[in-house]
Amino acid sequence: MGEGTSVGTFGEKMKLATFAEKFCARHNLVPEKYEEVAFKRALYPVARILRPLLMLKADYLTADREFIQGVGRLTRLGSFQSNVDDYLYHPRNRGFLRRGLKLRVSVSRLSRMVQDAFRESQV
Repeated sequence: MGEGTSVGTFGEKMKLATFAEKFCARHNLVPEKYEEVAFKRALYPVARILRPLLMLKADYLTADREFIQGVGRLTRLGSFQSNVDDYLYHPRNRGFLRRGLKLRVSVSRLSRMVQDAFRESQV
């Protein structure tokens, strides 16, 4: 059985909600807004302020966008760490601007967002 499926009470396969779906439901967003809103909320404050300048360099935010997209596809909280590892070792996630000045997505911010969404759906 794949990551995005589960067996229901009567043995039928059920599609598990992704983090993006849970996030959009929680914040009353259309699915097309997931990446933009989750991305803004996950940025460090200084990166949020400087985002228009960071976007001038086309590939500067590539690692961050790929991280947000990958996390959006998660159907289980336990899979989050492998996405974190991919992000931390992404070739475009290096340098003083990203690591020293924190002009990037915050793993801990995104982690809290993911934990909240998955915890809320268990209640």
